[in-house]
Amino acid sequence: MTTNTLSDLHVKPELITFGLYSVQVKDGTDESGVPKFKTEYKVTSKDTEIEKARTAGTLIHEQSFSYDRAGTAEGILEVIKDSEEAAAVFNAGLKTRLISRVTALLLDTDEEDNFSFQPIEGNYDLRDLLNEAAQRRNLSPLDKAKKTLAGIPGMTEEMLNSMIAQIRANLSPVQQSAQAVADAAE
Repeated sequence: MTTNTLSDLHVKPELITFGLYSVQVKDGTDESGVPKFKTEYKVTSKDTEIEKARTAGTLIHEQSFSYDRAGTAEGILEVIKDSEEAAAVFNAGLKTRLISRVTALLLDTDEEDNFSFQPIEGNYDLRDLLNEAAQRRNLSPLDKAKKTLAGIPGMTEEMLNSMIAQIRANLSPVQQSAQAVADAAE
């Protein structure tokens, strides 16, 4: 029986679209106190940001790129032919996963909002933690609120930012730390 999931294939072709867009950033003031602006350029692969730049007329380039994604350990060497480079790419991904897992471990709290992690003597062995199945990232309640509010007709970015700031102000310190990690992961 074939389920046609990524793990059923050694390699799966993928597409990702990137956009290059410009933003105007305040860069001080002139002698008379009038704000000066400079142009900065940003790259994104988020469809919503590409569309927003297109609508604003600031999208410079948009390009879809194809690449192969490994679905099995064997597929890694099909995607990246050089074994040393494959190991380097693997280790970069491993480090990213390690940082994510340790951050979650250190920020985990119990029912009373106390940190659950207790340091141990010596080194903490991460092998078991790294071998746990990955939990796919779900949107945090704050991210869900942002997404929902942004979809309201007439909702300006200023209104959205004000509402999110009010919500953030009411988060506990532990919730603020967890949200900061979630924000940094985006």
